[in-house]
Parts: sequence; structure tokens; C-alpha cells
Amino acid sequence: MSKPAGPSAGEEDVEYKRNVRTMSLVLAAIVLTIFAALFIPPYLNPQDTAQSRTSSVDSPLGFEMTLAINSTTVSRTGGVTITAWINSTSNQILNLTVANTWQGFEGQLVRPTCAQGWPFGIGVMRGHYTLEDFKKESLLPFRTPSQTCFAWVVPEYFLISPHGSRAIAVGANSSQTWGLQTSNPFSPGSADQPSFVPGTYTVVAEDEWGDVTFVYFTVS
Repeated sequence: MSKPAGPSAGEEDVEYKRNVRTMSLVLAAIVLTIFAALFIPPYLNPQDTAQSRTSSVDSPLGFEMTLAINSTTVSRTGGVTITAWINSTSNQILNLTVANTWQGFEGQLVRPTCAQGWPFGIGVMRGHYTLEDFKKESLLPFRTPSQTCFAWVVPEYFLISPHGSRAIAVGANSSQTWGLQTSNPFSPGSADQPSFVPGTYTVVAEDEWGDVTFVYFTVS
């Protein structure tokens, strides 16, 4: 009785190439996933895990302001990193005229030290506050690292890239490219305190077009 014929050399070669191609596609997918996780900035790929928190507000002017913290629970001597950014939701270049219609804390908000006319800022309050009552409380002290200041344009309007955070800040006689993102650590040292008082803290982000959003963390 004859044995069943096995695959020919040609069939084995085709099968081998198919397996190699499949493995190559799998490896490519893994590499792209790792690249995205490591190198795509948070304002394009925000993280929202059990240990972090993100909140966004949509502006009728065609952009989204997002606020994020890297932890919702902090020790009395610990700290959080606060990040905020503006991202266009328009398919075209977004033209935003300077408005200065802040809702509450314009002069107290943390913004880049050298950037006159920076259009949004962040702050921290002790307690739980919302849009209805946040103006009743003062912001905690918030020191940021010193930096060397160069010539910054005072913007009259912004041209923001479609679905992006990169903007051209246009002044009376000059313009600059700005990335509309800011990130700052907040700790007892930056708040001029030996340690945090236990309880709930409110992190606020506000822009000059009147948009406000909040996230919260707890000190235990």
C-alpha cells in the first residue's frame, strides 16, 4: 500500500514564505505599537489609566483644551505632574484672535515664564471646586523653574495647525511658532509648604477665550 504523497518542495517553499510574511507583519505591528506608546506626545495620545486623570472642554471656536495629571492619589510629601494643551478640532488652519476673556485667575495661573500672551494656564486649589464655585477660592502658590528669556512675540492672533497643537503666534511686527502645551510638577516645595494638607485638591486649566476644565487628586 502506497503512502500518501507529502507536500512537494515547491509547496513547502510557498508555505515557508507565507509564514515569514505573516511573522513580518506581526513584528511590524508590534514595532509601530511600541513607537506610538513611546514617541507620540501626550496631547496627541493622552493616557487615562487608573492612576492618571484627563479632562477636556470643547470650545465653540474650534479647539479642545485638555488637562491631565499623572496621579489621582498623592502622599503628603509627594507631587503630581500637571499637563495642559490646546488642540485644534478643525480640518483647516484655525485663526484665533486674542480675546482676554478669562473667567477667573488670569494673573495667578501658571504659564511659561517668558511667553507674554500665552493663551492658557493652570493652577491648584485645596478643596473640591467646579465651574459654579471655583472663583470663590484662591490658587495655591506655585513656583516654576526659572528660565532664560529670549525675545517673545506678543500675539494678536494665533494660526493653529489642523487637528494639532502647533501654532504661529502673530504679533504686530513679528511671529513665532509655539507648541500650545505646558507641563509642570506640583509638590510641597513648589507650593512653599513642608508637606501637603490631607484632602481633595482641584487642578484647573483656563484659557483666554473663557474655557475652563478641572481634574482632582487626593492627598492621604
